[in-house]
Amino acid sequence: MDILWSGGVNNPSASIEQISYLLFLRMLTEKDDALASLDKKYTRIFSGKWSRYAWGNFVTLTGDPLFNAVRDAIESLHELPNMSETGRTLFNRATLKIYDRPTLRAVVQGVHDLDLNAHDGHDMKGDMYEYLLSKLSASGTNGQFRTPRHIIDLITSLVNPQPSQRICDPAVGTAGFLVSAFSHIKRQHTKAADLRRGHLDGSLLKPAQWKFLEEQAFTGFDNDADMVKIAILNLYLHQLEKAQVSHHNPLTTGFGGAYPGRLYDCILANPPFAGKVQDESILSDLNYKINTRATELLFLKWFIDHLTPGGRAGVIVPNSVLFADINAARTMRELLLTECDLQAVVSLPNGVFKPYAGVATAALIFQKRSAHTIQPSTTSVWFYDLTADGFSLDDKRTPIETNDIPDVLIKWPTREEGQNSYRVPIEKIRDNDWSLAAGRYKPRKVETVIDGAPRSGHPVITLGELLKPAANERVGKDLDAPVMSITMEFGLIDQAEKFKKRIASADISTYKKVYRNDLVVGFPIDEGVLGFQTKYPFAAVSPAYTIWRLKGDCVDIGFLEMVLRSSSMRAVYRSLMQGAVDRRRSIPKDVFLGIEIPIPPDELQKELLRKHRAIDSARNTITSLELEIEKSIAELLR
Repeated sequence: MDILWSGGVNNPSASIEQISYLLFLRMLTEKDDALASLDKKYTRIFSGKWSRYAWGNFVTLTGDPLFNAVRDAIESLHELPNMSETGRTLFNRATLKIYDRPTLRAVVQGVHDLDLNAHDGHDMKGDMYEYLLSKLSASGTNGQFRTPRHIIDLITSLVNPQPSQRICDPAVGTAGFLVSAFSHIKRQHTKAADLRRGHLDGSLLKPAQWKFLEEQAFTGFDNDADMVKIAILNLYLHQLEKAQVSHHNPLTTGFGGAYPGRLYDCILANPPFAGKVQDESILSDLNYKINTRATELLFLKWFIDHLTPGGRAGVIVPNSVLFADINAARTMRELLLTECDLQAVVSLPNGVFKPYAGVATAALIFQKRSAHTIQPSTTSVWFYDLTADGFSLDDKRTPIETNDIPDVLIKWPTREEGQNSYRVPIEKIRDNDWSLAAGRYKPRKVETVIDGAPRSGHPVITLGELLKPAANERVGKDLDAPVMSITMEFGLIDQAEKFKKRIASADISTYKKVYRNDLVVGFPIDEGVLGFQTKYPFAAVSPAYTIWRLKGDCVDIGFLEMVLRSSSMRAVYRSLMQGAVDRRRSIPKDVFLGIEIPIPPDELQKELLRKHRAIDSARNTITSLELEIEKSIAELLR
């Protein structure tokens, strides 16, 4: 990859494409030679005028002769007699992009020197290609990025595909899910003793099962022709030469005949979820009931529509699908819970797709309801909050010891509840407008600590019992109202104090009116952007803020603000944040109102508040002294 980069092939996808052509050409030549040695009547692929494209002819060439020979081979091979359908697709419109002659020579020699032989019964070709794919380090367009292999394997294990099933990934990318499904099936049908030695041969599969797996089981689509080529070679290197992978957009193009057409027993996918499809391009039957342009929702509908009765799916979606308050998302959640048995929602770590994206996602595991069953669809959903996947959650993604994946797999068969897992009955989800937001149902075990004093032993009360929404009263004609803003450090203060001047426009009529003792909540809440308005009879704040009003006087406002703005409570906020992108994450109102607040005796409230105010006073004194010192030094230097 580094050689290609320095030689002018700067796109990682293009680099892998070029290596794919050369690898396929070498392996096709070696297969042709092997078959000819076994059968004297075998008609060589590389014979007659095509013999000049055999791999051995390139190894000794350099400079322009090498470039011209490789270019002609790559651009002509789709016409090669007896070429498999896989090969024709791979070389369709193929072209050589390695223009630097020394670089091309180095790459050809590197491919020639690769050890592609099996070692101790283990085929190394697939491992080698997956290593190349791991270097695909640039995000694609429309929300495409490579799914980590261990996440793919986790989802495949939860779905548990079987040898006789038709398995599809309609957003196939590099074919990671299809390769994982094939490996999973072989693992389930390999002798235990061989598995212990690291052999994965599927020796317990029957001949008919092998034939079905190799020729009919696997289907993939992608609307990126370059990805299709990479997927084809990845499957080829994993013994799946006849897998059906095609350049096809399933959201806009059907299979012909009545919708949905082809059905699949198992669907595994991580579809793109950052784009919008043009209305007129979307299949009308696909968009029935949801009326959306969002790719993540359209793909989810496609999955449901194309599962056989009893078929199972494991797919990745952005967290917005779980709780977005729009008709299309709500309808999709209802379909998952009524037309399917939604078995699991596994929240993935926020950094799982770094460095490609900081998007927050979840894996959905569901089964299509059979038309003949009298069983209700979903009765309960198993939630698992996967907080660590064995890698750091920064851009480097270095290996670490903490890993929840083994615990997921242990608990999955019985849907066991534990520290990170819990079950939620369908009735509760239905009552919450079909929301699948994990934070809404997660059992609370909040231990708020304030200045070293735990809340243990004290009664607690939820914010919902303390607060009610304030009326969204606008400033209107009260244009002389003081304008206030929220700061992370000081809470709610005068805007002029924050910015050294008033920055709001003269017309603040659309601003919200906040009365004395009202709580103002801004963004990001997990950084302490909230505070009580205690300075004026009323003031004006940005329309973007949320305003809450105390229901009674069971708690001291100063104490409550101290708790809500404490570092310990900010940690609670962070654990409850929801959303697809780091800087756009927030806490749904009902989750915010479910936060528990300890209510110690009045004496303890006052004592903690006295200490807190003493700290504030000391900070103010320090700031004042620092200003005096700076002023004195400035005068000395004049």
